[in-house]
Formats: sequence, structure tokens, C-alpha cells
Amino acid sequence: GGGPSAALAVLLLGLNWPVWMIARRLGPEPVLFALLSIFATGGARSRIVALLLLPWVHASGPLLGLSALLWVWAEPRADRRASMRSVTLAWMAGVLSVALLWNLPVHGRLLLGGYGGYDSDRFFTLRNPLLGAPSLLAIMVAWTLPLWYLALREGKRTLLPTLALWLPPVAFFGLFSSPEPERRLVPFLAVWIITVMPLTSPLSPRGTLGLAFLSLGSGVLGLSRDFVDAVPTPLGVFSGPLLLFVRMAFLEGRPVLSGSLVLLLLVTVVFAGSRTVRLVLERPPSSWIKPGEGPRIQRP
Repeated sequence: GGGPSAALAVLLLGLNWPVWMIARRLGPEPVLFALLSIFATGGARSRIVALLLLPWVHASGPLLGLSALLWVWAEPRADRRASMRSVTLAWMAGVLSVALLWNLPVHGRLLLGGYGGYDSDRFFTLRNPLLGAPSLLAIMVAWTLPLWYLALREGKRTLLPTLALWLPPVAFFGLFSSPEPERRLVPFLAVWIITVMPLTSPLSPRGTLGLAFLSLGSGVLGLSRDFVDAVPTPLGVFSGPLLLFVRMAFLEGRPVLSGSLVLLLLVTVVFAGSRTVRLVLERPPSSWIKPGEGPRIQRP
């Protein structure tokens, strides 16, 4: 998709709340996110390694791998049959290795493994999937609205990969009462945006900035609702997100370290942000053919 498309993909992916959520909390989601990113951007060997490792990271790994298989099936490639054969075998090997080498010998449960002790947990309470799946998807769409806009505006080209990627996890998690669906579905965002962005037509600068601010609003809104606490400081008591640097400076007595880290972070944000904005707003070359125009002849 070129520089502007890649920059917009990074911008929209890095500003939304589900990505911020897994960056703030301990859990397997960042590793799952990274493995699926490797799967989407790497070659045949990278895909095999990612599918072998996914089940070992978390119990949701086999489900994520299944969606990755469907994504490969939806790819418009000439060697799709050969690709499907190799990734399917890798997925099966990963699932069987966890079941036979970990779940059964360590936990005594071939399929559930360590989750076998949570049979009575309310998370595993079944619910109507016709009600659960739409509510789960609605939450994810609300947090990542710019990405869904880009996917749907292209019609059939992006609809099939989107359905192949999202249908299995939404259908599965829709069966259960999940308290944080965006945290469980966020590993798919990297694969999805890698799929969607090369197929999207260029946006105007105004449209690009609008999507970026909408994505940033998702992150800010989610952060403002997450782990709200009262933090006393010499300037007053602030009620807001439990921010690392505020606690470090005023509660842990390390203001110099906190200020230095904030300064470094601000410099990084300004430098990376300015570069990203220039790439996003980069005008297409004059040699590009616009809709309705004939080819342009390059004069020496």
C-alpha cells in the first residue's frame, strides 16, 4: 500500500483502546498479538512457527490459529492449496502437542488442561449465541470504528477476509459471558489491518486526520474509564487513570526519574508523531492515474 497506507495502518492500530488495554495489563495478549503479526507479515516458515506456538501461549491459541487458517483460505493466491496444507498441519501439530505434552500429563485434562478446574466459573456459563455474538461484536466495532469503516468501504475485496478472520472467535466467545471481549479479540487487529490496508483506496488528508482523531478518541475514552483512582499530589488530588508516572513522582518519591521518563516519552512522541503525520498526509505521485483520467506521460 506504500508509505501513506503503512503509516495510517500503524497510526490507527496504535491509537485504539483495545491495543492500549493490553499494553497496560499483564497477560498473554501482547504475545498472541505479536505471533499473529508475524503470521500475517512473514513467509511460510514464519506462519508455521506462529501456529506451532499459539496454543502454547494461551488456551485461546487454537481458536486464533483456526481464524488464521481461514484467513489463508480467503487470500487470493495461486498457491493457496499448498499454503493451506502446510499451515493446517502446523496448527494441528501445535494443538496436539499442547494436549499430549502439557494438558494431559500436567493437569489430567486433555482438552481443557488447567481450565478444567474452572468448570463452575461464571465465565463458562453458556448463553444464547444469537444474543452474545452481536453484543460482543458491537463492543469491538465501537472501539475500532475507523478500521471497520476502511474495511466496509471497499466492499467485497475486504469483506471475505474480514468474515474469515472474525467469524470463529466471535461465534465462540459469543457462547460465554466474557467480561472484557475487546481484550480477547485484540490479537486479531494486527492481522486484520495488514489485510485491509493494502486493499483500501487512498483517503483525502481530511479523511485521514478524521479517522486518526476518532481512533485517538477511542484510546482516551477507554483509558479514562480504566482503573480510576484518586492520586494525591502537592498540586491537589487528581481522580483519573492510575498513571505510572504520577504514582512514581508523588507516591513513590522518585520525581527525577519520573520527569526524565516523561521528557523522553514526549520527545519520542513528537519525533515519531511528526514523521507519521508527514507519511500519512503524503500526496500521491503525479504519475498516478486517478479515476476517470487517462495515463499521464512523463516528460523528460
